[in-house]
Amino acid sequence: MGRHRIPSLLLLVMLSLSSVGQSVGLVLSGGGSKGLAHIGVIKALEERQIPIDFITGTSTGAIIGGLYASGYTAEEIQAIFLSDEFIDLMRGIKDEDYNYYFKKEKSTASWVEIPLDLKDFSSTTLPTNLVAPSGLNFEMMAVFEPAGLVASNNFDQLMIPFRCVASDIENKESIIFRKGNLTEAIRASMSYPFYFRPITVEGQVLFDGGLYNNFPADIMHSEFRPGVIIGSNVSGNEEPPTEDDIISILRNMMVSKSNYSLDSNNGVLIEPNVPIGAFDFENLSELIDSGYLSTIRKIDAIELKVERRRKPEQLSEMRAQFNDQKTELRVSDVEVRGVNENQAKYIQHVLHLNKKDDESHLEGLKMRYHRLSEDDKIVSLFPKLVFNEKDTSYTLILDVDLNKEFKVDFGGNFSSRPINTGYVGLHYNHLGKLSYGLHGTSYFGKFYNSAELRARIDFPTRFTFSLQPFYRLSRYNFFQSLSTFFELDRPSFLVQNETFYGLDFSTPTGSNSKLMVEFGNGEFRDDYYQTDNFSTTDVPDRTSFPTTSVAVKWEKNTFNYKQYPNQGLNVLLSLRYNNSVEKFRPGSTSVGQSLFESNHEWAEARFLYDHYFKQRGVFRLGGMLELVYSGLGPFNNYTASVLRAPSFEPIPITRTLFLESFRAYQYAAAGAKVIFDLKNRFDLRLEGYLLQPYRRIDRQNSNEYVIEESFERRFTMASATLVYQSPLGPLSFAGNYYFNINETFLQESPFIFYVQFGYLIFNKRALD
Repeated sequence: MGRHRIPSLLLLVMLSLSSVGQSVGLVLSGGGSKGLAHIGVIKALEERQIPIDFITGTSTGAIIGGLYASGYTAEEIQAIFLSDEFIDLMRGIKDEDYNYYFKKEKSTASWVEIPLDLKDFSSTTLPTNLVAPSGLNFEMMAVFEPAGLVASNNFDQLMIPFRCVASDIENKESIIFRKGNLTEAIRASMSYPFYFRPITVEGQVLFDGGLYNNFPADIMHSEFRPGVIIGSNVSGNEEPPTEDDIISILRNMMVSKSNYSLDSNNGVLIEPNVPIGAFDFENLSELIDSGYLSTIRKIDAIELKVERRRKPEQLSEMRAQFNDQKTELRVSDVEVRGVNENQAKYIQHVLHLNKKDDESHLEGLKMRYHRLSEDDKIVSLFPKLVFNEKDTSYTLILDVDLNKEFKVDFGGNFSSRPINTGYVGLHYNHLGKLSYGLHGTSYFGKFYNSAELRARIDFPTRFTFSLQPFYRLSRYNFFQSLSTFFELDRPSFLVQNETFYGLDFSTPTGSNSKLMVEFGNGEFRDDYYQTDNFSTTDVPDRTSFPTTSVAVKWEKNTFNYKQYPNQGLNVLLSLRYNNSVEKFRPGSTSVGQSLFESNHEWAEARFLYDHYFKQRGVFRLGGMLELVYSGLGPFNNYTASVLRAPSFEPIPITRTLFLESFRAYQYAAAGAKVIFDLKNRFDLRLEGYLLQPYRRIDRQNSNEYVIEESFERRFTMASATLVYQSPLGPLSFAGNYYFNINETFLQESPFIFYVQFGYLIFNKRALD
């Protein structure tokens, strides 16, 4: 290890410096994604054999400078930053292989979550970051810890002596990292407010170094006093604030002006042309090229000031001597900090490293770490490694920051159609020897109202499982209208009420899949008119049916968004048994009908395959297949029968439409999707779907039905949607077209256009 090595590398550097008495320092500014230009700068300097003897950096400059100082080549650094994994981490998207579907709570219409402190509401806080930090923290540990441990946490003992800067906003001062945990130092330097969560180092909450010193040339001079300073700057001071721009006001309040100049006598300033936003992760290769070309344009001035050269073989020898001392990261123990004893035991059970002799390679540990990070009781994880001299393994030091036990979330959907829905959820989560959760959610609007109370208990045994008792009330209010906003031209023709309670059992069958068993009981009531000639004073027909149900489901889900996904896979296989009593009561518009009661017993099976394939250029393809079998026989009349039939609803808006043509007891359905990835979370989606029913209910007379058992009729729908995936939720502009169907409210036009913001996500229907 580094603390015992013969300092031949340091001797080599000192001899090379003394040969001409000249050293070169490289200063790398912050600037978010624009900082990738620094990679091109390093590549150009290496190409011209310009030595780099010292490095100082801030934010992105700290990451790139830290990697280079840790023995990574410019090409390796470029590969890291251009990888899909890195880009997803910076956007807060986790690789689908490391999602843990078992721990994901069911999707709701939530936009934002606010932790609550019930003892002191004044201490209730808003989230401090847009990007979940735990995945990024682990990857930084994996790339930086080997070098930090070789250097014995002394940044002067890295392959290239290094400094980075963070900001202490309490004392309004810069913090210079010279030693300590390398991952911690660089992570603090890049903690841009409201984007990345800050971290605490030795009791200080630290933010992005760029707040107070975004171009640490002064630190380069004071710490190392090199003969020549080469600076790469991709940033600048904030523009003066304007009265009506709150963002510019906040930035000017937080960010101090930095000096981006260098003394022309011993300094050369490189300023790559990077006209993009700090968090724009498109066209990253062009940023690197910009840094390279900007350096080449300044190379004559650099070569005039730097007489010494470092040949490629000399640089390779330096790097090899340093990297050869890195050891494989084998973790044999875990120490959990920031939680009580019971909570630490739970976490160790999840990581499966509670025994001293249970050694884990990094990839296996990474999988279990990500599973732990999916727990909504944990807000962040920060891993560090400590070397064990006796067995050359490592102890994982895991700093855990728990969420507040109470939180409230808000959301819903705003639409140009009269289906606006609000959402509020209140949640209690507690972590002890077991993981407990109690959730209350409520939806409210003209079309949909629902309330659900649900509990969850997780058992972190070798056979991991959870139990979830639930109670749910839901009401759907359908109306035959394509009007916009609240201009309803007709009263409701169908109101569905559900009361359902039961118990869910689930267990993971892999990182992205789980097995579920549901036991449920409830009562369903449909109020409807079987004629178009009715008024608000009429009494609807009513069918009610108390039902007992048992279901077994297996699901795999790697979708990246809960609505309008553009990558990932969703596979569902479900088997359900139902036992019900149908009770019919005629209303004021019924003719020749009377009270009716009948028993029904049936099984249902469903298979769903929905896949978005890997992107090719600016577009990706998707496809879906759904097969449904229901053994249910018809009810007393046509409307009641079609209401109980399974429904094909591939597009979000179809959940708010009562489409008789897309309901059948048995059917096969397929769809194709073409998605154009425009830029910055903008997608253009073109979708087409076909439903092929086998046992379909058709209307014979006003109240009578006939069961069609053939493949003669089929139904299609198409959709074009422009979607922007905002941090709160999707904003969509969409048009749907329905082919050759006889829906009453579509007779004037088979085209539906709408604009919506938010999620068309509701509580699960009882028998889905």
